[in-house]
Amino acid sequence: MLLRELMLTLLSHSPRDFGFEQSRWTLGTLGIVTVFWFGTLSEAGLWKVLQRLGIHYRQGWEYIVSPDPLLAVKLAYVEAVLARAQAYPATVVVLWLDEFTFYRQPDPAPAWSDGYAPRGPKARKTRGANTKGRVGAVLNHHTGQVLYLLRSVCGVRQLILLYEQIRAAYPEAEEIYVIQDCWPVHFLPDVTRAACRLGITLVPLPTYSSWRNPIEKLWRWLRQDVLHMHPWADDWQRTKREVSHFLDQFLLPSPSLLHYIGLSY
Repeated sequence: MLLRELMLTLLSHSPRDFGFEQSRWTLGTLGIVTVFWFGTLSEAGLWKVLQRLGIHYRQGWEYIVSPDPLLAVKLAYVEAVLARAQAYPATVVVLWLDEFTFYRQPDPAPAWSDGYAPRGPKARKTRGANTKGRVGAVLNHHTGQVLYLLRSVCGVRQLILLYEQIRAAYPEAEEIYVIQDCWPVHFLPDVTRAACRLGITLVPLPTYSSWRNPIEKLWRWLRQDVLHMHPWADDWQRTKREVSHFLDQFLLPSPSLLHYIGLSY
């Protein structure tokens, strides 16, 4: 659709390029610029046109452009590892690794409630320190199986334990690749020596590229199903059990998880 492409091209430019002192487009400024395309429309009319074109007012998201000079090399390495696992699925394993922090206090989030009430539902918190827990986990790229450790911290000792758990879970694998971000702890000498001893190859992602790691979507699922608005602020052990219970459903290969994170269709 030519009109849709024209609108998307327009939206890719800043309103300031057209003389408007705004950082974001509004229906009002779009109506001024597109008057030669649509004629004079009310804001409601222009909104309907944009809806028909599949252009919506959506929440923005944060990102940082990676300054990594080896970005292309690292991405090529990741692609080569994935291709190797695809060619030799019986002997090559690819895992995505990441850490996740959760807290005793619940996260406020949208929930269904009385629409006539003056405010939305309450996230019930309690007094005291907001105790935190740390999960270190790996996700199998081809099966969706998850291995994890839940501890109060996730440092060198915990990473080594996780790597030992990986080797125990894949005793027949000839090659194991663990793709992860560039958090310095991931590549400390003790960690890399342990990985080498266990026959595990560490594959770094480019800096500021967490969105390239599909296990991040597992954490989103965990927040949505367990941590948002949870009722256990005064029962830290229960909170940890619920987190473990959620992750335990993926201890075996999980096509549903692969579908959720976008690794199968």
